Amino acid sequence: RLTRDELMRHEAAGITTATEIGMQPSWLPFYETLFARAVSPIRMRTYEAAVLAGTASRSLENGDDMFAMIGVKFWADGSPFVGNIWTSRPYLNSDVTLNRMGLPRDHLGQLNYQREQIEQMVDTYARQGWQLAVHTQGDRSIDVMLDCYEKALATYPTARRPFRLEHCALMRDDQIARAKALGVECSFFLPHIYYWGEAIRDSLFGPEVAARYMPSGSATRAGLRVSYHCDSPMTEPSPLRCLQIATTRRTGQGAVLGADQRVGIEHALKAVTIDAAYQIGMADKIGSLEVGKYADLVILGGDPRTHDPADLENLPVLATFLGGEIK
Repeated sequence: RLTRDELMRHEAAGITTATEIGMQPSWLPFYETLFARAVSPIRMRTYEAAVLAGTASRSLENGDDMFAMIGVKFWADGSPFVGNIWTSRPYLNSDVTLNRMGLPRDHLGQLNYQREQIEQMVDTYARQGWQLAVHTQGDRSIDVMLDCYEKALATYPTARRPFRLEHCALMRDDQIARAKALGVECSFFLPHIYYWGEAIRDSLFGPEVAARYMPSGSATRAGLRVSYHCDSPMTEPSPLRCLQIATTRRTGQGAVLGADQRVGIEHALKAVTIDAAYQIGMADKIGSLEVGKYADLVILGGDPRTHDPADLENLPVLATFLGGEIK
């Protein structure tokens, strides 16, 4: 759960709107009280943690432009660093995977649920009208989710869109094309590359897979309106670092993983502004400076479009405005 101090950290990083993805129903009173007192420095959209045969704790019509619950989230698989993502190509048989992680040889991982249970959760919440945002890292997990999404989107045309895939570490080109055709959007956890890029390349999956890990460049070129995220507190909230990774594909140690997955700064900026706003259903209110929208903006100590891409994370955040007011 994000405390007010944590919300202030987001604001200091130049963030005006954040999502709480995987919120427990017991957290809602805390947030509702916080926002009722008008003391939050940022806007928030939440996705409640889904349960089997569950019903969301709030109605579809709840909250306001500062705080609202807009969807549900569940974890179709787990973490590549634990070994519980479902892949079509096995993990490397390395000292890290075999001895430190304790995985069997040629490990392929698994889903967190039976496929029928995933189908049930998607159907249940789509029928109620909610947007779905599902944690998917392995490509076989993504196949399952795209199958379930395709059926639900056809069956429940009034469910909130776009349905989302979260993280998308090992997403294939054919899956990107399928997501585009379905209107499904992706949010990429790019700081994996910055913090753990060498481990992904040398110990977990090998150079070929690492070069396409978090394939945000392919998704952007295919026409998806992607977003980037930091999964705070997994990594510190930093849109500027996400811009740096998206445009350079550099790890924190300086290696480049998949130069062909780089995007230009204009595309990267959209992923942390207007396209991120689109994914949470607020593109008509935030995400760009236009007449009729809230004046949510950040003042930086330089122009990210001309600044050295390898140093974007060090651009100073001088001020953050929410609705035209400095925070």
